[in-house]
Formats: sequence, C-alpha cells, structure tokens
Amino acid sequence: FPQTPAYAMVRSVSWARRCVDAPAPPPTTDPERESSIQEGIRLARAGRYEEAEVHLRGALAGCAGSRSSAESRACLNLGTLYGIVGRCFEALLLYRHGLGIAKERGQLTGAVIYLANIGGIFVQLGLRARLPGVLAQIDELLERMAASERQEAERFALWQRYEVASHERDQEQARLALDRIREAFGADDDPRVRAAVYEIESYELVNEGRLEEAASVLERSLALGDSAPVTRLDLLRQRAELLERLDRRRELEAVGREALGILEEDADAAGLAEQTIRIARALARCFERCGGAPDLTRRAYDLAATAMLRRMHQIDECVGSLPEIGILDAA
Repeated sequence: FPQTPAYAMVRSVSWARRCVDAPAPPPTTDPERESSIQEGIRLARAGRYEEAEVHLRGALAGCAGSRSSAESRACLNLGTLYGIVGRCFEALLLYRHGLGIAKERGQLTGAVIYLANIGGIFVQLGLRARLPGVLAQIDELLERMAASERQEAERFALWQRYEVASHERDQEQARLALDRIREAFGADDDPRVRAAVYEIESYELVNEGRLEEAASVLERSLALGDSAPVTRLDLLRQRAELLERLDRRRELEAVGREALGILEEDADAAGLAEQTIRIARALARCFERCGGAPDLTRRAYDLAATAMLRRMHQIDECVGSLPEIGILDAA
C-alpha cells in the first residue's frame, strides 16, 4: 500500500492560512514581494497552480540572495506549491535553502516547518529511513523554544512522529501520534484538511489489516467534497488500490474513471505532470491486476507517458533557472 503525502497535505492544502499565520517566517516588510506572495497563495488555493507559480517565483526572484524574511516566505510558499503537485526535486531545493535562512534569522518555528516539509518530501520519494534524522533536528529546535512557541510548533512535528513510528512498526506510538493528529486537525474548518486526516486513518487501518474499514474511511473522506484536484486524486488512487485488493472490480472501475477524467481534464497542465505520472501508473497497475478494463489501462498509460515528457521539460527548466536566483548553489 504505497505511501501518500497525506500528512504533508494537512499542512500544504491549508498552507495559505498556515504560511501566513505561522510565527515564522513572519509577513515580510517588503510590500511588493508580500503582494506577490499573497496573490500566489490565493491562486494556489483556487487550484490555479501555474498562475500561482508565476507570482511566487516572481516574488522569490525579486528578493533572491537577500537572506531576508521575504526570501524565506517565498521559498516556503513556492516549495509548498511544488510539494502539493509532487514536484519533489524543486520543493526539496527550496526547502533546504529556506531552512538555512530561517536558522540564520533565529526563526525556530520556521525552521521546524521547513524540516517537517522536508520530511514530507522524503516520504513522497520513498526515503522514510531518513525521517528519524529529520525528527531529531526538529526535537532539538523544540528544546530551544519557549513553552508557548513550542506548543504551536509541535503541531507541525506530529506528522513526523507518526511516520517514524509507522516506519519502525511501533503500532502503539503510531496510534498515539494519530490520536494527536486527529485532536489537532480532525475538526479543522477546511474540509481538505479533514480529508487528509481521514487518509492517514485509512492508512493506519490498512497497516492493521482492516481493509474494509479503511475503504469506508476513504469513502467518507471523498464525500466531504470541496477538495482541490490534487487532494481528490490522491484519495481516489488510494481507494482504487484498496478496492483492487478487496476484489471489488465494478467499484474500482468507477473510481478509476473518475480519477482519469480529472487527469484528462488537466492533461495540458504542466504543474500536475508529476502527479499525473504517479497516479496514472498506479491506476494502470490496479486495472491490470484485476484482469479487466483494458480501455482504462490504455488511457492511464497514455496519460502517464505524455506527463513524463512534460516533467522532463519542467526539470530541465528548473535546473536552468534556479541558479539564476541563487538556489541551486545554496541547496
């Protein structure tokens, strides 16, 4: 049952609120950069990822090399945008760069947020063995905080604690972390955040072999609605994998058709290329294993192949442009 960036979603999907309100990095005193950052946040929350990227990259380019709060905030928000759509390479570069700035400026909560997001990228890349080291760095920062600041920053560390416990097969600690996640975010006013909590609950149920219950939890999550396309796609992919394991072929095909429809609707969106590759390939494998739906299998592989070409162009463009704003050298 492949990992998903669910815990990162809880931070990332509501990043427009959290990145603005987090104690660090604080809103910048640079009005022009701050205006671009806020517009990028607004567009991203509306699912307009490519437009959001233009504004956030513009904000970063305008303050690159300043080691300022504006540069830190631009890195955090642009990196989070890339993390949402699965552009792990770019996100990791930006997070590492921003982490250095946050530490220089003594922004401990900001550093915790960066480390938590770096951990999220490691999970997406399947590098969960690196998470204990990330959590150790987070705990070191938490020890240096005042009690009031530490309580808020600890919220961002909950996801790392769950992932580490899950990776180490410590079911008791994983359940404890999940309970704390549910308490902190389960009643969030953003339905996408609540959906992400459901996603983690379903993953834990799968770990316990309770597949039918996990499928029901995901169904409740999807019923919340009001999800950004990237959020709903991950939930649909996870539900498809469960239905395939439960041999519920007709439901699998229905879920697969919905997911492929969303991917085809955004087929020309370069910003979703990595997401399309990952989800389309996962769906194709589900259809193959269930022994049916050749038309859906073909559609899924066609989408993945086209998205791979877009992703190659993205990475080429990233490597060419990030050195110009001082990111690649500092990462």
